[in-house]
Parts: sequence; structure tokens; C-alpha cells
Amino acid sequence: MYLSELFPGVYNEFMNLPLAPHLDRMAGAFMGCVINMGSGDIPVETKPHCDVKERAFGVSCLCPFGTYKGGALILWELKVIIELNPRDLLFLPDSLIHHSNERVTGIHYSVVAFTQQNMFDYWKRSSSEFRDKKKSKLGKRKEKEKRKRELRKRVIKKAMQNASKIEMD
Repeated sequence: MYLSELFPGVYNEFMNLPLAPHLDRMAGAFMGCVINMGSGDIPVETKPHCDVKERAFGVSCLCPFGTYKGGALILWELKVIIELNPRDLLFLPDSLIHHSNERVTGIHYSVVAFTQQNMFDYWKRSSSEFRDKKKSKLGKRKEKEKRKRELRKRVIKKAMQNASKIEMD
């Protein structure tokens, strides 16, 4: 299964925001991708952490590879340990859940695809489409307020006319 099937809202959010002409998505819907390779014969082992720069309600994709034993992923708040085989894909909200991996032996690498919050901030600042939508909403709101004011004026005018008729009778 893929991001579009498991998290269609996140997938659409990642894919529908416009990019500047000089930018490309690095890994499908994701803007960034990192390869964790360790150092020499020392495999990647992480301490509990959250990836706080990622999209708060988005997900990242983890894919381990190599020839290894151990290295299971620990999701601390969920109290879950997940054994991942090479080429498995795991989508997780890594900005919300503390995670790390167990001790590992052998060659253990991983690829992580992600989109950081700052990309959404960039899109919002630079996207003319976003600004146009915002102006359109603002224009609609002002138009709605104008119609309400005009309706109030008509209602008050009618009420005053009715009140003057009552006084005359």
C-alpha cells in the first residue's frame, strides 16, 4: 500500500500545493529524502526523538534496507515495537510520536521520505494561487458583510415606516 491509499488527505495536501519552478519533489509526494547510512561498520541506531520540523499532522515514510539483525522500530507513546524487514514501508507521524530503534548488527541503512512544515509555510507565502484564494475569500466576506448592512438598513427603514404609520393611526 502507498501513501495515497493509506493517507489520502495527506497525499492530496502534499501533491496539491504548488511548487516554484526550480523545486521538485524528491520522493513521490514528499519534498525531502534522507539516507541513514551509519559510519563504516557502525549501523544507524537512534535515540528516542520526534522529528519536530516535519508537518505536524503529516506522515513520513521509513524504508530500511541492508543485511541486518535487530533494529526494530520503537514507538514510545504507543508502547509498540515494529520489526521491519528490508524494503518494508512504514508511514508514521514522526513529528508526533517519539521513536528510536533497537540495537542492530550487520549492515542496516534506511531511507526516510518527509515533508517539513517550512515547505508549507513557503507555499503559503509564495503561492499566488493561495493569495488569490485568500483575496477571493476576503472579497466574498466583505461582499457578504455589505449585503448584511444593506439588509439591516432596509429592515430598519421598513420598521421606521411601519412605526410612523402606527403613530399616524
